[in-house]
Amino acid sequence: MQENEDKAGDSLPKSHSNVDSSIREDYIPKRRPDLNVRQLDGETVALDRRNGLIHQFNQTASHIWELCDGKMSMKEIVENFSETFDVDSSVATKDVTAIVKQLKELNLLDF
Repeated sequence: MQENEDKAGDSLPKSHSNVDSSIREDYIPKRRPDLNVRQLDGETVALDRRNGLIHQFNQTASHIWELCDGKMSMKEIVENFSETFDVDSSVATKDVTAIVKQLKELNLLDF
């Protein structure tokens, strides 16, 4: 099986001017249960056997990944992120939305 690596969170837009309006604040993201996930030095590594990929998340993306438990809404994740990283809610909204959008595009979340 060929395995590729992808680092989620590293390709966030430099400008936070575009927020994906398709991800609503009441959306409740949930990690795919079939992924093999490990924590290494504050970062998350996820093995996606279905697609033959290995994903490595930076610290920010790892934090958001852990909150995508199928219980917390986007609004709650943004609030948690804002408090944890001590950032303004508008910045938190844009960052969380960008990472969740990327997780969705990588098919790492259940729909």
